[in-house]
Amino acid sequence: MTWSASAALRFVGGGVLVLAAAYGVSEAVDPVAPALQARVALFSERKPIVEAVAVGNSHGGVLEFPELGVQGMHFSAAGQDAFEAAYLARYAAERAPRLRYVLFATWYGVQWNDHAVPGSTDLRGRRRHLYVRTPLQGPIPGDLDLWFTGMLAPVVRDDHWRGVARRLLRPGAGIRLTADGRTIVPETPPLTPDSLRRHGAAVGAAHRALGEEIAARAPRTPARVAAALDALARDLRARNVALVLYTPPYHESYRATHDPAVLAETRAILERIVAEHPNAMWLDYYADPRFAARDDLFSNSDHLNRTGGRVFSRLLGACIRSARPRTGAPPETGGCPAAGAPVASARPHAPGAAAPTPSRTAAEEPQ
Repeated sequence: MTWSASAALRFVGGGVLVLAAAYGVSEAVDPVAPALQARVALFSERKPIVEAVAVGNSHGGVLEFPELGVQGMHFSAAGQDAFEAAYLARYAAERAPRLRYVLFATWYGVQWNDHAVPGSTDLRGRRRHLYVRTPLQGPIPGDLDLWFTGMLAPVVRDDHWRGVARRLLRPGAGIRLTADGRTIVPETPPLTPDSLRRHGAAVGAAHRALGEEIAARAPRTPARVAAALDALARDLRARNVALVLYTPPYHESYRATHDPAVLAETRAILERIVAEHPNAMWLDYYADPRFAARDDLFSNSDHLNRTGGRVFSRLLGACIRSARPRTGAPPETGGCPAAGAPVASARPHAPGAAAPTPSRTAAEEPQ
C-alpha cells in the first residue's frame, strides 16, 4: 500500500489531535504532580515579592516565613532529593528579582538519596514530574531520558491513567495551598511517647536501608551531590543570594538509628561547601538540646509540629539575620550552631543488635 502526501499528513494530524485530546483530559481531570503545578502557578504570581524559598525534603515544610521575617515560598516536598532541591532553587533564583535566601533542608544522609537511581521502589516518576512542571529548565546532568519521558507524562502516565479514571468516578477537592505555598493537610493528633519512639525506630531504619541501597547501586552519589551543591552555591553567589543549608532538630528516637560514618560524611561535605563558598552557611540543629527531648514539639520522630516549627523558625531567622555581613557566615555565639560542631546523641545500634527493618515504601523514604 502506498500513501499519498496528503494521506500521511492527515494521519500525522490525527495522531497529534488524539495526543492533544489525551493531554487535555489528563490535565483537566487529574493533572500530573498537582501540588508542584499549584506551587509553580502561585510562585509565578508572587515572584516579584519573594525574598526566600524553602527547598529540600518535607522537613522544610515546618518553616514559618513570618517568624523568619521574610516573604517566602515553599518548594519543599516529601522525599525531595538534593538534585531536585538544587534544581528548584535555581528555578526560583532565575525568576524572583528580590530573592535573598535559599533555605535548603539538608538532613544527615542527604548524600545518599537520588531518585534517578532505581531501587526496590522506583521513584523516578518524581523526577519526571519535576520536569513536566518546569519545562523550560534543562535537565539535571544524567537525566536526559527522565526529562524526555517527563515531557510525555501528561499522556504517558506513571499510573497508566488509573488516576484519571478514579477522578472521573469520584471527583476530588484538589490541592489547596497556603499563601506561601505550603500544602494544606488535616492536622494529625500527636503521637504518644511510646508511639513516637516506635516511629523513630521504624522510620529511621527504613531511611538507613534506603541509603544503603543507593550506596550499593550508585556509589558515586555523594560526589554528585557535593558537585550539585557546589554548582548551586556558585550560581546563587552570582545573583547575590545566600545559600542557607540547615539541618532541623530530630527526636532522639530517630537519631538513635543513624550510622556515625554517614554523619561524619555529611558533615565533611557540608563543611567544605561552607568553607569554599562565602555566600553559604550551615546551621545544624540536629541534636539541639532545646528540642532533643521535647516530645511536645514533634509531630513524629523526624518532623516538628506547628508549635515546634514556629520555635525553630524564630531561632533560624535570628541566626540568619545576625550572620556576618558579606560573607554570610553564621555567628558562633547567641545560640547559633557552628558548622562542624560535634553531633551529640547519635546512638547507633549496639553491635549485633538488629534494627527494625520494615519494608520500604514511598511513604517511608526520607521526608
